Parts: sequence; structure tokens; C-alpha cells
Amino acid sequence: MEHRTLKRKRGRFFRLRHIRSKLLLSYALILIIPVVAIGYGFLYVFDEMLLKQETQRIEKEALVLSENIKYTVGGIGDVLADFCSDTGVWQYFYHEYSYPETSIAEYFSLIQPIINSYRKLHPEILSATVYTTNESVVTNESEISYLANNSAEESLYRLLAENGTLWTMTTLKRNGKQQLVAARIVGLYQKPVGLFVLTLDQEKLQSLIDVDSEDSNISIVSHEGNVVLSTLPSLQNYPIEDTELAGITNNPGQDARLQVAGVEQQAQILPFEVMGCETDWYLIRMTTMSSLRRVADANYRVAAALCVIILFLMACMSILFAQRLTKRLAFISDGILHVEKGDFTVRVNVGGADEVSRLGESLNQMTGRLNTLVQENAQMQMQQRELEITEREARINALQSQINPHFLFNTLEAVEYGIHSHLDGTEGIVRLLARNMRRIAVWDNEPTTLREELLNVREHLTIQKYRYGEKLRYCFDIDDTLLEMQIPKLLLQPLVENAVTHGIAMKPGGGEVRVIARRGQNSIVLAVEDDGAGMDELTREELYQTLNSANSKNRESIGLKNVADRIRLIYDGRAQLVINSTEDIGTSIVLTIREGKDENPDCGR
Repeated sequence: MEHRTLKRKRGRFFRLRHIRSKLLLSYALILIIPVVAIGYGFLYVFDEMLLKQETQRIEKEALVLSENIKYTVGGIGDVLADFCSDTGVWQYFYHEYSYPETSIAEYFSLIQPIINSYRKLHPEILSATVYTTNESVVTNESEISYLANNSAEESLYRLLAENGTLWTMTTLKRNGKQQLVAARIVGLYQKPVGLFVLTLDQEKLQSLIDVDSEDSNISIVSHEGNVVLSTLPSLQNYPIEDTELAGITNNPGQDARLQVAGVEQQAQILPFEVMGCETDWYLIRMTTMSSLRRVADANYRVAAALCVIILFLMACMSILFAQRLTKRLAFISDGILHVEKGDFTVRVNVGGADEVSRLGESLNQMTGRLNTLVQENAQMQMQQRELEITEREARINALQSQINPHFLFNTLEAVEYGIHSHLDGTEGIVRLLARNMRRIAVWDNEPTTLREELLNVREHLTIQKYRYGEKLRYCFDIDDTLLEMQIPKLLLQPLVENAVTHGIAMKPGGGEVRVIARRGQNSIVLAVEDDGAGMDELTREELYQTLNSANSKNRESIGLKNVADRIRLIYDGRAQLVINSTEDIGTSIVLTIREGKDENPDCGR
């Protein structure tokens, strides 16, 4: 292959054809002009760079400290959140006890094991106490106490309630001593029942921020703007705005210089997040400028001496190696140019047994294997894609196989009820069931139309109507333009069955089931609504957990779980199942399918 090279024209004086000549001229200029003209400036810049490196080293140490503090404080926050969000704990302190024995028994079986486990996992916790507002709970003054009997804790409780703060870390004065505590209100469903207070080992926490250097100090600022820990006693237990660090957290992540105790210091402000806090905590490390300068000056003198030695050695050695090195590099450069143009047959022979020769050998090996690696990579990607498609199809087929017997068993229960109850029309219902089963028996993996799915839903409602009689009413609100829409088979029937079984059947007097299909904004909305028994908030949350669980064993929701799993696999994020339910009012299950380039669902094909 012929190559055409464009050359830049130069004057005769600067026409140096070989890289060797250019190297020699460059070395001469480096020794004469830069060392004399800009040497002083270079060393000045180098001095500043060393100062910056020392600052960065200190900042890295501060980052490690902030991670340790974040882990410890986050663990304390997790303990508070875990205890105060525990439904069993809340019920214990919310319940009105008629007999003290009941409160004592539940304390030993519930509260004490939880608190003991916290203290084992978190050695920085000296004690954990719940200050309750429930006077029917038996107290022991160590782990359970009445809030009204403790003025400091009661004031803290009111402060948290008034400010809407989730939790706090502060100091409380107890028995004439300042103690570091973390506190959070115990409450669920907007019903507070007390204050959970952790008394912390301040010395153990203080050891996390202790530094060996006398020229450095560490302070920890909480999300409320209070200095909760500091190696400077003059800063600890004060709001940061009342100290010499006022305003320093306005520029987190940046260095700042300030006067502390009359000494110029450089501070690193490192924000870190703690779960449950709306704003950041801060670690502030302050180092005196004099100590930074001492380290930089020492490195500066060493660097200056090394620069002189290196320049001298470079001048001597460059002349010896320029000719041989540049000639061999030229061969490699030509080979790389061929590779850039897609010629993988090029080979170079530079000789020798050093890095340049290994570079040439590596270039030869690379060009020999590059094409093979590209092909292997393409083949591996294709195989990976095929495995993903096969796995996805297998999961969809398994879910479809699950829904068939589930539907059959539930429908046969309705027929069995009619036979035992000697209801009229049983023969017709059996024929309707047989026709429905023949349709399902030949079910393949292809999608069906909304029209066919609605026919299946009507037949199912007819069978259920046979069982429940006038207790069950139903209606359809369907956009006719959607009747030919492609959807997975038995998508709506489990939702209708769920509405009848858990909604209408559970409500005295019965109710109505509504099947809805309409167009939304860039979406298709399929919904099944009923005005049946509905669900409370706790039951609805348990149902959502069942639908999102990979291995749920809740057999009462097998149909709804099957639908949720199938749409998750088939529509790959384009479909969303939402459940809205109110106890004694009814339930609405809404399936929203976003319209895209491919409107036909991939049902395991």
C-alpha cells in the first residue's frame, strides 16, 4: 500500500531531517537557556506545588477520618431509625396496659433484647433509654423512663418536635456533667409515643478524630450546625456560627485560610452525608501554615539538588543514546502508522533486548492477534445476547405455565359451589368453562388481542356471576380503537378474579367490578376497579412487597404476582402496575403501558 506524506516546509536554517539532530539541539538549548532564564521561576512553581501536595496529603487523611466518622455516626443514625421505626416498639409504648405484668413481660421479650443487641454492635453506645409519655408502661429508669420526670430530655423532645428534625446529636447536662447523646422521637403514623436517647462514649468518639500532629486540629459539625466533637475545647458544644469558624461551611470541598487562636491556619472542609439527615455533616481539619511550609521547604531543597544532577546526567547520556534510540523508534512509528490505517500484516524488526525491542515485539504480537480478538469479542457478545434472550423466554414460559392451573382451579371452585348449592344453569356454566378451557389449552407464547382477552374476562365474570348471583355486578368501559391492541394472554383475567374474590366477595351486599381500557398521554391504560372491601395501608404495603419479591410464597396473591412478573419481563420497563385501595371503599389496579417503537409485546418469542 502506498502512502502519501504531507510535509511542512521550513527554512534551510531549521531544516533538521533527523530526530537525533533535533534531540541534540534541544538538549543544548535546555542546558543553556532554560536553566539560566527560567530556573528560578521553575523552582518557585515547584515550591508551590510541594505546598499543594502537602495540603492534598493532609486532605486525604481528612477524607479517611471523615469516612470513619461517617460510618460511626451513620451507625448511630441507623440504630435510631431502626428502633424508632419498629412497629412492634411503637405498639409497645402506644398500648395502654391494664396490668403491669403485661408491660413487664413484653419489655423482657421485645425492648431489652433490641437494646442489648445495639450495645453489642456499637461499643460507642454507653446506654440506651426510652423516655415515654405513656404512664401505663412500667419503667426501670435505666432503659425506660417517664419523659415528664426528666426535664432535659423533655426539652430536647419539644425541640425536635417544634423544629421537625428527624434526629439530633447534642450534649445534655446530667448530674452536673455534660454528656454526648443522640436522640430521636419514637413515633409512627404521626403519633409520637416518646423519645429514644443514646448516651454516647465521648472519649471513644473523640479518639476517632485524634491526630498525632500538634499543628493539626479536627472538628465535627452536625447537620444542625453544632460542633459536636473537636480537638479544640474552645470550639466543642457550640454552634459553629458562634465560633471563629463562622461561615466556613459555606464553601464545602474547598480550602480556606483563617485565624484561629491568633494563628494562621489552612482548613479543609469535607462534607459527608448521614442517613436520615436532610443536610450534610462536616469534618473540618485545620493545619497551621507554618507546619505546611516546613515540609514544603525541606522537599524544595532536595528537589533543587536533584534537578541539577538530573540535568547534568541527561546532557551526557542523551548524546550516547540519541542515535540508536531514534532510529529504532522510527521503525516502530512507521509500523504504528500502518496499524492506524487498518493494515494488521505489518511487522517491525528493531533488534536489541531492551524496552524498545519489547515494544516492537509487542506491536508485532498486537497486529497478529488484533483481528482475532475483535472477532472473538463480537462472537462472545452475540452468545451473551442469545443466553439473555433464552433465559428471558424461559422465565416468561414458566410464568405462563403457572397461570393456567391457577385459573382452572379457581374457576372449578365456582362450578363446585354451584353444584353443591343446586343452582340453576350449572350445565350451561360447565359448557362455558369447557369452551374457556379449550381456548387456554392451545395457548402458545404469541400475544392476543384486547378483544379476545375481554371475551375471556366476560366468560369468567359469567361463571363468577353464577356463583355470587346479584351480589356481583360488572360493567365494561372500553375504547373501541384499542380492541385490536396486542397484549399478553390472561393479563386482565387475574386482575378481575382478584377484584371478585378479595373485593366483592368480602363485602356484605356485594358490589360492582369495572373493566376499563382507554388511551392516555403517550400510553395505554388498562384498569380493573371494584367498590368492594378494599385494603388498609399495611395490607397494601405487604401486597406491594409480595409483587416486588423474587421468591414470594403468598399463595393468595399468586395471580396478581404472576401478572406483575410477566409485564416486568415482557415490557422491559415500559409498563407500570399501580394499586390504589381504601378500606371499605374499594380497590383500583391500573396497568399503564407506555407507547414506543415496538407496540407488540415480546411474549417469549
